[in-house]
Amino acid sequence: CDAPAVVAVGSRYLAVTLLPPDAGPQAIVIRGKCTGGVARYVGAPVPFFNEGIPGVGPESRAGVLVDDPADGVFLTPAEWGDPVYVTGLTLAPGSTYEIWADCGSPGNPAFSDKTTAVTYRFGDVDGNTVRNINDVFQIILAFQGNFLITPNVTRSQTDIAGCEPNLLPNINDALWSILGFQGKAFVDVECSNECPPCHPADCDDDDDCTDDSCVIETGECLNEPIKNCE
Repeated sequence: CDAPAVVAVGSRYLAVTLLPPDAGPQAIVIRGKCTGGVARYVGAPVPFFNEGIPGVGPESRAGVLVDDPADGVFLTPAEWGDPVYVTGLTLAPGSTYEIWADCGSPGNPAFSDKTTAVTYRFGDVDGNTVRNINDVFQIILAFQGNFLITPNVTRSQTDIAGCEPNLLPNINDALWSILGFQGKAFVDVECSNECPPCHPADCDDDDDCTDDSCVIETGECLNEPIKNCE
């Protein structure tokens, strides 16, 4: 059973590709990489037009994390989609996740190796780690259906509002992006997060003579002095 290929495609979405393409039915399991992280299966996928405009670009599918393992589904890679866009209540911005495949059957798991991915920061739409007014404009264009004007921005990147994403870009996404631009965090909009945000950009102390990082398990920022730096 191969480890899945995973890439973050927004602050609330991971794109998961199960491997190999001709494999049998598999389930997808995701866990926040922290002390309080809980492993959750992904439920049945639903249509999700990632390019934003039905009929333009490939049709994709989105799956939502479920609390009850019995609600997780086992599908072939083709049935899941290449990739399937995974989101959910517990998939939060700026957090590290472990993703693996269950190639067994309900009640009889057979797990693959794990893959790790980090979601975008809260309010960061284009994934450049910088939260600015351009992120807000990109969501407004997406809300208007103008994905072709911003070819590098997809539906998964612009759907950031709501403790559980609704799979659609709307004006609330723009408002939440403004909050990110103002320096707010995901917890400031009263959404729970099993794992504390841990993105190096959130630990930047604006000092060129420190090496900025964070501890994934706790979210603690580390700002280590760089030797011989002036």
